[in-house]
Amino acid sequence: MLQRWKIFCAGLCGLAQFSCAPPASIEQADTKEPKQVMESQTESGGVANLPYARGKTFGSLDEYLAYLEQYNGPLDMPWWREVAPGTYRQEIRMADGPEPETATRAELAARFGFAPEQ
Repeated sequence: MLQRWKIFCAGLCGLAQFSCAPPASIEQADTKEPKQVMESQTESGGVANLPYARGKTFGSLDEYLAYLEQYNGPLDMPWWREVAPGTYRQEIRMADGPEPETATRAELAARFGFAPEQ
């Protein structure tokens, strides 16, 4: 019985550590420093290591923005909404989250490491 109790307590400690550590992407979102391109090109030409992408690789900016809207929007996590042709506003509903910003399509492509559009 004592062995089961030790295993149970060890599991709770592990969960507490996991749930209390903020994700790196949220820590970075809180900084007011200029954003850096956070991508790494894969061999297939897609962009990986993007914020809130959950390990996925994207071949285009449109694909990445659609993913953020589909999966982050319902979870109250940041995503980009097109508010005018070629202009996007970051949608953030998190309490105490960073202020929403506005960016052009070219600025988003450069920020996330996608090829500029012709």
